[in-house]
Amino acid sequence: MDPEEVLSHCTPRFADSWRHIDMARPLLGGFIDAMALVEFQRNGEARLMLEGPGFASLFGEGVSAETPNFIIRADRQDRENLVSACRSAVMRGSSVHVDVAWNVGTGCHADDDDNFFKTITSVEHVGHTDDAKLLYFAFRDVSARRTAEHGLARSRFSSALRALFDEIFLLNLDTGANEPVYAGGKPLVKEDGTPVDCGFHAMFNTVHHDDVQLFWKFSNYTFVERELFGEEPVDAIMFDLRRGDDDGNYHWTRIYISRVASADGRKHVLVCSQNIDEQKDAQRRERELRSKAQTDGLTGVYNHVTSEELIRAKLQGLAGDDSAVFAIFDVDDFKRVNDTYGHSMGDDVLKVVASAVRDVCREDDVVGRMGGDEFVALFGGEGVPSKTCVQARLERCKEQVRDQSTALGIDPPVTLSIGVVSVEAGTDYGDMFDRADRLLYEAKRGGKDALRFG
Repeated sequence: MDPEEVLSHCTPRFADSWRHIDMARPLLGGFIDAMALVEFQRNGEARLMLEGPGFASLFGEGVSAETPNFIIRADRQDRENLVSACRSAVMRGSSVHVDVAWNVGTGCHADDDDNFFKTITSVEHVGHTDDAKLLYFAFRDVSARRTAEHGLARSRFSSALRALFDEIFLLNLDTGANEPVYAGGKPLVKEDGTPVDCGFHAMFNTVHHDDVQLFWKFSNYTFVERELFGEEPVDAIMFDLRRGDDDGNYHWTRIYISRVASADGRKHVLVCSQNIDEQKDAQRRERELRSKAQTDGLTGVYNHVTSEELIRAKLQGLAGDDSAVFAIFDVDDFKRVNDTYGHSMGDDVLKVVASAVRDVCREDDVVGRMGGDEFVALFGGEGVPSKTCVQARLERCKEQVRDQSTALGIDPPVTLSIGVVSVEAGTDYGDMFDRADRLLYEAKRGGKDALRFG
């Protein structure tokens, strides 16, 4: 497939970065040794779509775009972890790192130790075709044989890294000295020949005030040294925050802090920053779409389907002495409101009821609209209120509905009938709903504006 056709299925930012990457030197300064764009299928198979710099040198001639399933080149014990990392990258929308041993041997000698090399492989979801996801693979060779071949003292990074990141600098944790590597195309030295200001202290001046504590937590030298050079070191530290530009506008930025091998034995780290406004916007839109799919468009509480799913899940989570309280709310004489004041006023009443129910519930409780003028609530989780407390809350809910409907000009004011049941571990959803529904209609037959507990 033509590279441009492949890149047309990727995000614009990644496609632009890849076009720069393709011109980079094969070895990328020790931070990334090779790159590739892979098409990941639902069945866990993967096809190599584009080879990036360093790929042919790292994998040899045994792997190419004609390879049916690229993942088959991974060691048998690592394949499952690699497939899991690919799926996780698609689900999370962020880079996932996984240790993988790769086989570059062929035929009967494929399992010889000399035919394997070890990498830390970073996987990131960057696009999709009709039937598969497109994943960016970045390989960092950590095998002893390849490390010896490539050397340990690499502190300069190629234009490929510069295409990916907006700012790059090296930090010596032992001395606190910072060395600029890339500054978004700006000069790295001042007019007098001295390096430009860089490092965490310079970065701090651009951080949004709400993110300062987060920044200091992850940029603290002691924390960085413990995480990257401690007894159980991580491959990299990554966190997101907002930074201001020269015009005073704030942008979401992802900070990467990675360990760098050093010939002098000192603790060097590489710090890279990347604008992720597009990714954050995509995540926000996804959350909005998910919220629209889960909530009732008029009242903002959960819709019928989501309410039932969440309540069933909470019931299944009850164990031992756990308990919960379930309530069904119905607006008395709702047809009178619609017929007398119009459907617009009826909608306002439904919003008032939803708000009142939500106000008497806790953050983790489930509040939903089952349809029409019927609402439900499940008081579950830790610290379930007592019967007396629930009754007081529901009476407060009824009073709030009466007061707010009066303020809307409805006379006589709107009232609620409510059926309430206590539930324990093992309670069936249908049985619980039927019991509460019967109590609700007892309240209706008893004169409405009532609460029945069972």
